[in-house]
Amino acid sequence: LVIVDEAHRMSSSGDDRKTYAYRLGESLSKMTDHYLLMTATPHKGDPDHFRRFLSLLDPDVYGSIQSLQHALR
Repeated sequence: LVIVDEAHRMSSSGDDRKTYAYRLGESLSKMTDHYLLMTATPHKGDPDHFRRFLSLLDPDVYGSIQSLQHALR
């Protein structure tokens, strides 16, 4: 079980600009089946930024903007 508080700090502004925290989040997500990202900070309204953050939980489900829009329906 991996629990991350203040998980919004793991966000990444682009695939080519992954922060250390984001890369750590990617590594942790591959090491566990139980991954809880906790934050009370709202996302910034950028769907791709939000999708990248959610892809830490499941890159197959949140791999694209289209999959994010489908999951939110």
